[in-house]
Amino acid sequence: MKHWAYLAARQQMVRILECYEMFGQTTCQVWCPMEGTVMTVQEFDLSEAALPSLPEIRYRALAGRVVHALNQDVLLAPLEGQVQPMPHQFAVLDRVIYGDHARLLLADEVGLGKTIEAGLVMRELQLRGLIRRVLIVAPKGLLSQWASELWTHFGQRFWLVQGEEMRHADSPEELWQSHDRMIVSQDSVKPVAKHQGWDAARIKEYNRRRFEGLISASWDLVVIDEAHRLGGSTDGVARFRLGQGLAMASPYLLLLSATPHQGKSDQFGRLLSLLDSERFVDVAQMTPDQIRPYVVRTAKRQAVSVDGQPLFKPRHVELVVIDWQGPEFTAQRALYEAVTAYVRGRYQNAVKAKQYSTAFLLILMQRLVTSSPAAIARAIRRRLAILEGEDISAVTDWAATLSDEEDDAAVETGVAIRGEKGELHHLLTLAELAEQSKDARITRLLALMEEVRQHESSQTKFLIFTEFLPTQTMLQKTLQSYGYRVSILNGQMSLEERQDVQTTFRNVAQVLVSTDAGGEGINLQFAHVVINYDLPWNPMKIEQRIGRVDRIGQTHDVQAFNFVMQDTVEYRVYKILLEKLQTILEEMGIDKLGDVLDSTGLDIDYTTLFMQSVVAPTQVDTALDQFVQNVRSQAAVNQGQEQPMNQPPPDLAKMAKILHHPFPEWLGAMVECYVVARGGAVTPGLFGRDIQFPDGEVVRGAVFRKSDMTAGGSYLGLHDPRIAHLVNQLPRMTPEEVIMRVTSPKFPAGLRGQFSLWQLT
Repeated sequence: MKHWAYLAARQQMVRILECYEMFGQTTCQVWCPMEGTVMTVQEFDLSEAALPSLPEIRYRALAGRVVHALNQDVLLAPLEGQVQPMPHQFAVLDRVIYGDHARLLLADEVGLGKTIEAGLVMRELQLRGLIRRVLIVAPKGLLSQWASELWTHFGQRFWLVQGEEMRHADSPEELWQSHDRMIVSQDSVKPVAKHQGWDAARIKEYNRRRFEGLISASWDLVVIDEAHRLGGSTDGVARFRLGQGLAMASPYLLLLSATPHQGKSDQFGRLLSLLDSERFVDVAQMTPDQIRPYVVRTAKRQAVSVDGQPLFKPRHVELVVIDWQGPEFTAQRALYEAVTAYVRGRYQNAVKAKQYSTAFLLILMQRLVTSSPAAIARAIRRRLAILEGEDISAVTDWAATLSDEEDDAAVETGVAIRGEKGELHHLLTLAELAEQSKDARITRLLALMEEVRQHESSQTKFLIFTEFLPTQTMLQKTLQSYGYRVSILNGQMSLEERQDVQTTFRNVAQVLVSTDAGGEGINLQFAHVVINYDLPWNPMKIEQRIGRVDRIGQTHDVQAFNFVMQDTVEYRVYKILLEKLQTILEEMGIDKLGDVLDSTGLDIDYTTLFMQSVVAPTQVDTALDQFVQNVRSQAAVNQGQEQPMNQPPPDLAKMAKILHHPFPEWLGAMVECYVVARGGAVTPGLFGRDIQFPDGEVVRGAVFRKSDMTAGGSYLGLHDPRIAHLVNQLPRMTPEEVIMRVTSPKFPAGLRGQFSLWQLT
């Protein structure tokens, strides 16, 4: 018998390894190249090569086309239609799949959708059958947001691992193996080197449960958000050790950070070493050519939409200086001046005496009186209740918190200051009088809102930010009394409540009053007017507030109004600070303050800066000048360092070609031809096709574009093991096999000869 023969049962050529005769029958051992297996068959099962049927020829041709596309020019995740990627997001996906490295730092500026980029990469790798187990590591405050976006945009459910669950897990190994898609916070799993009151054995057990079990859980893809936090100050810091462990735990690694460099080369080098520990050893020797293949960065001003238009609308920020010199505002001014004098007289002594809780209380009082009489009055009442030994939890009015953060601790702890109770009673009298009097901020707010509505539309939506809950409550009641439909958002609400509020604001409410904690992680690009009713002392928080509406999908120019009272210490700092920083923005051609501040990496103590203006107004100019000069020099350095990381303009023609790629149709035709060639059946229907596979399994209403799927239908793609098998086990030509040939009656009469077209892969 010949060396090769055709095995009809497997519809392929097989190699004959050995034949032997027993009881008058010849049995052969053959190797099946498609499966890579050896099997035993009877000699009569083998025959000369048969000419493949036309459906078989078409199946093989289409499968070859599918394989070629997967290696060359198709991306599957965008074709699913669940997410319409922006060009820069498309470019990231293209880099991961067709680039040289499967481990990248995604460093797009804030607001460009790095979560979507990571989700697209994850889905693409899933569709190609390259990954199954995925781990997301993010800051604690972003876990729910990650889970929500991955479900909303990609239909992927992720299991949130909480600290309590880790503490009570019987087996850390079983915990991390319990789900294929998990989200956990950075700090909950980082290893510790020491802990007060713990011996070495307990520390070792803690690390084993939280860290080692996680690292050894066989992840296929690890995504680390806010990855710059892993750089650490040295390579022995716990977060960097966590990064090293996670980097070794998976072949695919995505590090996400809008501020990867932060002006700190050593830290940046450690971050890059997580991607390639052999290439990035010596920070001093790193060159732009070495960095570029591992980092993808798009600047906001370079980002464009699918039609080539700028992705972000212009932003207009105005400092609204509120005049409160009129006699109707006398009570409000008197309260502010009295509290400022109280703080000025005590703050420096508290700092010198290292009475930090007292100093923090005084800082809080200065911030509160700037916000509203309601906020400072609430704090004074709570402080007096503590000093006089009352149970504040039993008093409804005092039980409400001041802010979403930890400012209450300053009010409710610490020793009494000499003469404090008498002065607080005096300040409370002034605060209650101011609450009952006309408020200059409210007056200006109502006037501004009416101006905007007249200039734009009565349907204009307003996003108003405040730092403090009492101010939020006051604003809600006041605006409702003027006929506005008002919703509130704060950090005390659950994820479900926050989502409900966003829906109400989109569809019903005219005004959303939010605290900083309430605004974290929400996308409100359907609004475009932001009013910062009071200003946080850290300018980056202002940027984060405006960033809630200055996002992809915004269709209007963004307007932001920053309220500040005239002739106050805050006004002096903000006027100098913001004006000088604006000059830097103009010099660099940037329209967003955060794009400079967020990337400098400067450790600025804004609280000290503002308190200096309270206790020593004559010295604050020098401190402000030094700060602005530091920002200018560091921003210039960072621009030079980030330039090598910036992406070239996206190829819009390539993106359009892939988004309209006929790959799903090729895949569908391939499946049909295979099924028919192997004895199955395909029945066209109104909404898809009923496919009976050769093994008898039936799929109803099958479609190969997810956007075509209807209720009761089935979406088939490469993620389906049956379909992946048809591509992975594509029959190959073997020796002595009859070559597929196609003839056509359209050839001219009398034409003889052969035509052969080959592509070798």
